[in-house]
Amino acid sequence: MGAPALRLAIAEKARAFNRIPCDADQNVTVTCGSTEAMMATLLAIINPGDEVVILEPFYENYGPDVIVSGAKPVYVPLREPDYTSTRPSSARPSAGTPRR
Repeated sequence: MGAPALRLAIAEKARAFNRIPCDADQNVTVTCGSTEAMMATLLAIINPGDEVVILEPFYENYGPDVIVSGAKPVYVPLREPDYTSTRPSSARPSAGTPRR
């Protein structure tokens, strides 16, 4: 996705400067902005009914984008000064745990 010449230039830069193996057709997607990139990613990897953990405070589009993607946002507040969760560990979602 994106202009082929731009994707090729990005892949070449990643290989030369960052020493990251990169194929323009397989590894590079160019979007108009971060919101478009986030929606494309969410739509590609989320299944309807999935839960997505959103750490608070958060960017305002995270919740709506998760909902539009067919998933349920699970908000986890973080508190200053060390930004730890106030939820007890028993109430925290477990990554990879099926929810029914």
